[in-house]
Amino acid sequence: MKRFAIGLFILLLFFWGCGYPDLLDGKDNFNSGGSNNSGSGGSNNSGSGGSNNSGSGNNSELFLHGDIVGSFAEEGDSLSYQGQGLYTYTFTYNETMDGWGSSIGEVQFKLRTVAGNWDEIAYGCSDLLEIGGKKVLAESGWNASNFYIYGVKVGTTYTIYVECVDGNVYVSIKESTDGSSGSGSSSGTPGTGESSGSTGSWEQVPAGASMLAAGNTMISLNSGETHYYYTNFQAGMPINIQWMDRFDYDEMLVSYLVTDIDDLADVKVSIYLAGETNSSNFVCNNKDSGWNNPVRLSSDENVYYVIEVSGYESYESGLYTIGYNIIY
Repeated sequence: MKRFAIGLFILLLFFWGCGYPDLLDGKDNFNSGGSNNSGSGGSNNSGSGGSNNSGSGNNSELFLHGDIVGSFAEEGDSLSYQGQGLYTYTFTYNETMDGWGSSIGEVQFKLRTVAGNWDEIAYGCSDLLEIGGKKVLAESGWNASNFYIYGVKVGTTYTIYVECVDGNVYVSIKESTDGSSGSGSSSGTPGTGESSGSTGSWEQVPAGASMLAAGNTMISLNSGETHYYYTNFQAGMPINIQWMDRFDYDEMLVSYLVTDIDDLADVKVSIYLAGETNSSNFVCNNKDSGWNNPVRLSSDENVYYVIEVSGYESYESGLYTIGYNIIY
């Protein structure tokens, strides 16, 4: 009996020394099984699989290499990056945009983080996206529904806004504020630029002027050229007009657009109501920098503005970007 007790004592010491689970209080020292925060099995906060509309950290570059794909862009199309996590996409609706099972007057789409690749994260939304309505929180994952918009009108131009903020993605849509909006604004060729006794009318837009697009459009400027743009400003909806040139630019964005900063031209910009000839009344006159200090336009009337771009010196040539974004 005494030998048995001694043997049992030695056996217990052996198990204790080998790290065996505590025999006295039943605690398990192993890390496998049960609850697990590693992301395998049970509850998982990693965000992979299923639907997920939350996040953390800086996701401003989420769609730099992504695209928008849907009934109006069935092969996928890139988004325009505006800086600070804001992306835009503009389209003019027509009857042929009936892909993805869409009926006349409705469109559907999703956002992909890698262009053309459904194997990477894509975003959708279960809430209806209302034209001119509040922005909605997007959801990632394969179970997320398509973004759905009802009430689009043939010939009307719309801009989709994608905002990446603190790990979340918000999406909204508005009718375009430019001359092709189809919501009561004029269309066709600009007028002669002649004065009709007042300023800001469609007839006073210089002939050959191009409609200013949302986002940042890359333009090539030749020596001695002057480029003219116009924008149909809608009352009560302020916008920023922003441009990049060789001496004022976004370093990250430029790196995707050009291989060498010297490919950019040095430009100056004047902005004024169509028909205005007195430079003292211009919004800006031969302004040199417009990226870090964009020009804000605000008016109580529906008017046309002209944007005039030329080389800072007459011999300047190269690339520049220019466009507008709506201020919410």
